[in-house]
Amino acid sequence: MARRYDIEVGGWTPDENGGDEARAESQSPPSEPPAWVSRGQSQPPGRPGSVGRRGGLMRLVVAVVAVATGVAIGVIAAGDRLDSGVAAHQPPSGDTVAGGLSDGISDVGQDEEVEPADVDGGSGGAAAGEGGDDGGPGAGKSNGGKGVGKVRVPPAKVSRKPQRKAKQLRPAPANILRDLGGGRFTPCHRPVLTSFSPACVFGKKRAGFHAVVFGDSHAAHWGNAIEKVMDERNWRVTWLTKSSCTPAAVRTYNAGVGRDYPECDRWRNRVMERIRKEKPDLVLVGGTVGATPALPGVWKPVVPVSKARKVMIDRMARTLRRLSHSADNVVLIADLPAPRRAGLDPIACIRKNPNRLDRCRFDMASGRSAPSHHRVQFDKRAAKLIEGVQVLDFTDYVCLDGICRAVIDDRIVYRDTTHLSGVFTRSMANVFNRSLPAAWVGRNGKAPPSAP
Repeated sequence: MARRYDIEVGGWTPDENGGDEARAESQSPPSEPPAWVSRGQSQPPGRPGSVGRRGGLMRLVVAVVAVATGVAIGVIAAGDRLDSGVAAHQPPSGDTVAGGLSDGISDVGQDEEVEPADVDGGSGGAAAGEGGDDGGPGAGKSNGGKGVGKVRVPPAKVSRKPQRKAKQLRPAPANILRDLGGGRFTPCHRPVLTSFSPACVFGKKRAGFHAVVFGDSHAAHWGNAIEKVMDERNWRVTWLTKSSCTPAAVRTYNAGVGRDYPECDRWRNRVMERIRKEKPDLVLVGGTVGATPALPGVWKPVVPVSKARKVMIDRMARTLRRLSHSADNVVLIADLPAPRRAGLDPIACIRKNPNRLDRCRFDMASGRSAPSHHRVQFDKRAAKLIEGVQVLDFTDYVCLDGICRAVIDDRIVYRDTTHLSGVFTRSMANVFNRSLPAAWVGRNGKAPPSAP
């Protein structure tokens, strides 16, 4: 059946009216909005702004059927709830997979406006632990310094000299854009124009250890590594990630749609409430440090960068503090340096210099980066302000002595100018696993022998 892109739903839906749009946008992947959405248009080219009675009636029928189907599925799923209370499909093997049509969180009260950014530097409330957004008494678990040791990343065994040639690049540069790092969690990564996540629970329903992954695509690209951790340690994992949506509690500017990003605010509010209710053992949170807060009223990007950085530190700290009241442990996956900030397109460089891959490197502290990555890491700075929040930082595996590489051990590190390749994150699975405390294991699971 032909498909159409529904802006309100934020995804592709069946089209009963001929499929003009599906044919026109046949090159667009199902999980991404078509080109006309990115251009800010409200409807595809050539489609009239209204439809006849027959078309309207057909859409009404489709809507009624969709609602009835959703209700029926919800009723069926209600009898198969996990320990956390989130419905999910359960295959014969006993493992749970992504499923469900809603996250179980009511829309009522979840569409609240995000507090405007304080461009004078933030109130500092998050740093001081003040304010009332942590939910007050009974808001959930407080880690209270009970984290199992400090997250220690094993020393990187990477040659100090950047690789010059590769016997066989993995993946091939021609296939790099398809080399996503999300693993089996990829279908749960939400596109820009959506405001909710389905159940998206993976692992054994009675695993005994519940982890939540929360953030944007810079958290999602670690899926390959987290998948192995889940399997070996016998975790139950809830996957809550969304494109371009920073976990920091602030309205941001989205350059892709050329406006502010309220869909992110609504999604984040629902996710934070869901985490508060489920009270997981661990939250792994991550996001790009390239997020740009939006000025209130006009909703344009905050400038200069120095003011934006202060806002992001304050609002990221607020999110981390709330998470620390909802989960036993909170670990920030620090964002890695991005070649785009250094003016480098790594894939174009690799194609141009197949025998001089050492040219496809960038200096993390170079003046080419404006500003350089290490001066805008608001995520790590915010984590230092909240007691009990730990940081997982793999920078030394990509950038040794401040020099970041595009290829390591024949593996292409970045699949584009900001995201890690699936091949690279898969190669980091053992390091990721060994970095986590040995006590974070579910029933019948095992931690690696070298775990701290």
